[in-house]
Amino acid sequence: MDKILLVSKSNKACDALKESLGGAGYENITCVSSAGGARRLLSDENYSLCIIDMPLSDENGCELALYVVQNFDCTCIILAQGGTEEDISGMLEDYGVMVLTKPISRSFFYKMVKFALTSGKRISDSRNEIKKLQRKLDELKIVTRAKLVLMEKLNISETQAHKYIERQAMDQRITKEEVANAILKKYGF
Repeated sequence: MDKILLVSKSNKACDALKESLGGAGYENITCVSSAGGARRLLSDENYSLCIIDMPLSDENGCELALYVVQNFDCTCIILAQGGTEEDISGMLEDYGVMVLTKPISRSFFYKMVKFALTSGKRISDSRNEIKKLQRKLDELKIVTRAKLVLMEKLNISETQAHKYIERQAMDQRITKEEVANAILKKYGF
């Protein structure tokens, strides 16, 4: 279930946004009145979306939006006053922060929230896939180094070194990476 963080200095605006989102089926919504409070909540909880109603009581909101998108798997929408959205959008568009002008129609707001949540999920999935591939690449580097060491020290072919590592991993019921690390340690690499 999507968790949404609303940041607004106005309790009235926060209640209206919460009611509006609740009407669209979003129920897991937390309101906070300052950027500092938002930062504390973000460090403790995982949110899918952060909606910032500018300006805030302790800062204008742009710094918070950058903090959110750079440090968490969370998308961000800024609600800005008419006339300021061009400047704000220019500063934040390269970071994927959506800037909407107040007042905003409910239907457009719902569409943007849905779009932000969907985009955030895709970005999060991509980041997880990148991490997974990076771990595989790191393991492959270690195994390749161990094969090279075996080829040099035992004067065997790459195929034989590969089979040796695989056999040791199966026999000892450990990963090929653990076998490779043991080989590198044994031969001082």
